[in-house]
Amino acid sequence: MRSDPQVKLFTKGRLRKELESRKDKAQEHIIDEDDQTILTANEQQYIDQVVERYSVDPPDIQFDERYAEPEGSGPDSQLVVYFPYTGNQEMLYKKPSSYKSNIGIYDFYVGSDHIYHKIDAHRKDSDSLDTEIQRVTQYLRDHAKPVAKQVRKFNADLRDQVTRWFEDHKEDTREKHDEFSDLDIPIKKRDEVPETFSVPGPESRKQVSLSDRNSNEFKESGELEPELDTEIYREILQIIYDVGKGFERSPYLFQDKGEEDLRDYILFFLEAHFEGSVTGETFNKNGKTDILYRYDNSNLFVAECGIWDGPQWCNDKLDQLLNYLTWRDSKAALVVFVKRNKITPVLDKLDTSIREHPTFIEHVNEAGESWNYYKIHLPEDPEREVQLGVIAVHLPN
Repeated sequence: MRSDPQVKLFTKGRLRKELESRKDKAQEHIIDEDDQTILTANEQQYIDQVVERYSVDPPDIQFDERYAEPEGSGPDSQLVVYFPYTGNQEMLYKKPSSYKSNIGIYDFYVGSDHIYHKIDAHRKDSDSLDTEIQRVTQYLRDHAKPVAKQVRKFNADLRDQVTRWFEDHKEDTREKHDEFSDLDIPIKKRDEVPETFSVPGPESRKQVSLSDRNSNEFKESGELEPELDTEIYREILQIIYDVGKGFERSPYLFQDKGEEDLRDYILFFLEAHFEGSVTGETFNKNGKTDILYRYDNSNLFVAECGIWDGPQWCNDKLDQLLNYLTWRDSKAALVVFVKRNKITPVLDKLDTSIREHPTFIEHVNEAGESWNYYKIHLPEDPEREVQLGVIAVHLPN
């Protein structure tokens, strides 16, 4: 018993803040759910699971089952009064929205299934002890009751909120898929990933082709590094290019979209094509990059997306992309959304900006009307070449 902590109940932080935090986590849980789950889940079962996970078992102090036991003797004699309880112990520490002015005047010990308070019993008669027991009991009633009431209201409201969040997110997901249906590009199912794919996702384990990257680290260690197959690199860029063409064919759907929204559309198609390794805003070296393809602990493909804002913007964006790259990265892309009425002048300036960048090595070839390949090198290592695909997408205002 003595190992239980002695605390002042109902004083450690506001209950309202604790419950709001749980509510926010429940909403994030739904928003972060993948599209397939949202669209195919049994709605009632899904809502029940989320509510069960984030609701709170209200604390219930069983006053009718209280009991007392003497402890010690002489000047150290005490009467220990026990109050069994059930429910979430942490809620007993929180201050309810409604409370009495005498909050915090008693110290309690808290066990896994009981609360107890020690009363100094030396030279006190039974009437005095009984009066003190009544005061402690009333104190617990006055503060535990509003805690339990506030928790029960939270649980009742949570079901309505979770239902609304689920329905809203499901509707948003359907609208997103309806937008995709207007794009003239097929979505390739994940189980159709070609056998030549050299880097597997977490669930699809296919043989990984490794190559010598001609680095000092390789020469010293003799270990091979995973490298994204060139054909797969081109396939990734082809998907990005085709999605961009879809944007251009349905400009009314995407003119008002911001950089992150456009990036997310591209990610949708990449994730539909490749099993689970393409992510947005993933931390990599010195910052966050827009699109990253990882295998094991190596970054095999890194891409930056942005809205064209002049040659200096291009120079800064390329610096940003290079800053994300580690020596293991050899394939990268820059996706430029051009929200100007004419794209040809922008393409010329874009090409010139890349050629004038300090890391520029050569222009390799033009793969499409607004898709070019270049070779650049890492800023700190001119011997370390990087393949750079640059794709421009025209979204005139």
